[in-house]
Amino acid sequence: MNKIKQSIQEIADIIGYSGNKEELYNQLMNICYLNAVDNLIEKSSSESRQSIRNEMSNTSSLQQMGEIINKYFNEQQVNEALQESFKVVFGEYVETIKNSLTEEQVNKLNDFSTALNSQLNQ
Repeated sequence: MNKIKQSIQEIADIIGYSGNKEELYNQLMNICYLNAVDNLIEKSSSESRQSIRNEMSNTSSLQQMGEIINKYFNEQQVNEALQESFKVVFGEYVETIKNSLTEEQVNKLNDFSTALNSQLNQ
C-alpha cells in the first residue's frame, strides 16, 4: 500500500495536481479496493462467491467489506489484487487526463508507468 500511495503522490507531482493529494489518494484507493474486491470474488469458487456476496449485501462501509474479504483471502492475495487493480485504475486515470497534459508531462508519466510496472511486478 505504501508503494501505491507513494506512486499516487508522484503522479500528482508529475501532472501538477494542485488539489488535496490525500483526497486524491483516498478516491483512487477506494476505486482500486472495490475493483480488487470484485476481482477476488470473481476468481473464487462459486460456493465462496455466493457466501461472500451474501455477507457483502449487508455491508455499508469499506471497513466492514475489508473484514469480510480478510475471512476469505489472505494478505498476499489482497495485496496482489490491489496492485493489479492499481495498474488498471492508473491507466484509466492517465487516459482520462492525457489530453489536458503537456507533452513533457505525458512523457514523464510514460517513464513513470514503465518504472512502476517493473516495480510492481517484482
